[in-house]
Amino acid sequence: MTTRIIFLALLLANLPVQARMYQWTDPETGTTQLSGKPPAWYRSPDNGPRVIVFEKGRVIDDTSIHITGSLREDLRRQALAIAAEDRDKARQMALQAEELKLKISAQRQEEPLAPVTSEDDIASPDNASLETAPEKSDTPVNSELTEDNLRALIAEWEKQKTEQSRQKIGVDTSPQE
Repeated sequence: MTTRIIFLALLLANLPVQARMYQWTDPETGTTQLSGKPPAWYRSPDNGPRVIVFEKGRVIDDTSIHITGSLREDLRRQALAIAAEDRDKARQMALQAEELKLKISAQRQEEPLAPVTSEDDIASPDNASLETAPEKSDTPVNSELTEDNLRALIAEWEKQKTEQSRQKIGVDTSPQE
C-alpha cells in the first residue's frame, strides 16, 4: 500500500501543473487508473468506483464525499466541458501541426538546389581554398562558433572579469617591468 502511495505521489509530482487528473481503482483488476478525462460514472447517479480529482497537485473533488444533486450535476457538467475543451484544443493543435508540415514541405519544394556543373564546385578537403575559410578574429561577431572561437571568447571574458575584480579590491593592474 505504501509503495502505491509513493508511486502515485511521484507520478502526480511529474504531471503538468495545470492538468486535471481523475484517479480511481478498477474494480475488475484492482489497479489504480489515472486519466485526464473523467470516467463515465463520475458524479452521475449511477454508482461507480470512487473517483479522486487532482488539479495543480491538490485534491479538488472526491466522490466518496456526499454532495447535493445540483452540485453533483454542476461538477459533472464542468468536468465534461473541460474534457470537450481539451479535445478541441488537441484537434486544433493537430491541425496547426499539419498545416505547418505542409508549409515546410512546400518551402522545401520551392527552394531549388544549385546545379553542380563540375567536380571543382564540390567542396572537399582536397580542393578547399583558403579564400572560402572563415576568418579568425579575437571576438567573432555573427560568425560560426567553433571550439577555438569559444575558447578565445571564454579566455577574454575571464581576463576582463579578473581585471574588474582586481580593480574593485585595489590590486595594482599595471604591467610589471
